[in-house]
Parts: sequence; C-alpha cells; structure tokens
Amino acid sequence: MTSFKRLLVLLVCLYCIGLYGQSPSITVSDIDVSGSSQLEVPIKVSRFNQIVGLQFTLSWDADLIQFTSVDSFGVDLNENVNFGIEQVESGFLVFSWYDATLSGVSLPDSAVLFNIHFEVNNNYTGEIELTFGDEPAPREIVDTSYKAIPGDFIDGSVEIMMVSSYDLVEASSVIQELKIYPNPIYEKSILSFYSATDLNYLIKIIDQMGRVVYQQHNRFSAGYQQIEVGRQWFPSSGLFRMVIEGKDFLITKNLLVR
Repeated sequence: MTSFKRLLVLLVCLYCIGLYGQSPSITVSDIDVSGSSQLEVPIKVSRFNQIVGLQFTLSWDADLIQFTSVDSFGVDLNENVNFGIEQVESGFLVFSWYDATLSGVSLPDSAVLFNIHFEVNNNYTGEIELTFGDEPAPREIVDTSYKAIPGDFIDGSVEIMMVSSYDLVEASSVIQELKIYPNPIYEKSILSFYSATDLNYLIKIIDQMGRVVYQQHNRFSAGYQQIEVGRQWFPSSGLFRMVIEGKDFLITKNLLVR
C-alpha cells in the first residue's frame, strides 16, 4: 500500500471515529440505594442536538421492581401520550416522542430526559439491570434531516442495599457511633466506633450466597477505634454483609464493593 493510500485510510478512520463521538447518547444512570423501597432512575441524554424524534423500549426484571410513575421531563412530554405503560407489569416501558414544531430540540450534555420511578418488591437486595431494546418499539433517533441517525443507547443498573435493624444505631451499651466510610468501597474504607469496655470481637464478611469470604479476630482496649477495611477482604465486586460479633452484641452492615 502506498503512503497516499495509508494516509487516506487513516483519514477515513478518523472521520468515522469523529462521527461516532458526535452521535446522541441516551443513558440509564447507575445508582446506589440504601434503606429505601423507592427508586428514582434518571434517563439522561448527551450530544442531543436538533433532535426531532426519539423512540425506545426500556426493560427490567418485573419480579424485582415494579413501575410506578415518570416525571421531571426535559422536553415537552405527556405521561399519557409519550409513554406506553401497557406492559410495565411485565417489565417493559415504551417511550416515543417527536417535536411537534419539527424544528428540532437541543439539550445540554447530561440533561435529564425523564425520571422513572419504581417500587422494590419483597425487600430485594442486589443489582437490577435496566436495558434498552427494540421490542415492542425499536430504538430510533431522528434529527432535522428527518432521517434516522446513529445513536448510543447505554444500559444502566441499580444496586439496592437494605438497611438492617442494627444499621446506624447503637447495638448495645458496648459499641457506639459505628460508621463505615466510604460505602461503596473502591480501594479501602474505615470502620470506626467507640468501645465502652475492653473488647474481643470477630469480623466476618458474608457474600450474597451466605458464604463467609473473610474473617478476623480483634481485641481492643476501651475508647475510639479505627480499622482499615481493605478491598482485598472481598473476592469480587458486589453486595456483601459485614457481621461484627462479640460476647454481648451482634452488628450487621451492608457493604457495596466496586
């Protein structure tokens, strides 16, 4: 291949990459929820320039969460017109919108198109995926050329952590002011608390299958304590339960590991 042809191929590749980076994107925001049965999931847009029409299907596991409503509209929307809710009990929501003026609508990057609300079923804890699809309504974006254009539809997830009855309260007169920060855990977190007496206790990390994946025994004198919770305590990312067990107390904390 001649140098000219190589240069031509390179320019074409760069041009295609540039076009891809300019495509509109529709994103389900990843969120973490703790201690609540109510979910609010933002659907956001970027590179949303001179858009005349948008359509997609959003799906989820209807055994885990139940659709309740939509709100916080970023464009001129009507809940009864632009949202097909006939199949929400099966985990499908259809969205279909067009600009009545046909002049095109632009929104800033990361603008909220709408929020979707769910109720968590049966105190579920764990990860729930929300995904874009083409059934019953296919994904489509139309701009002022009045033709369908490429776009990025980016799935998201919700991580639900339910607060146990021991969380954020004094377990007994022995352990007080117990905190773990930050939570979610990325590299490490700090477990801190006040011990009213000298203390022997066991820390266990338990996965969602009920398996003990890490444990350690500790002894401290009375006073304020800090323990580094390392990422190496956990075999993978996900939801885990920390159990702190002593002679006169039992404390559990839910931890999300990234």
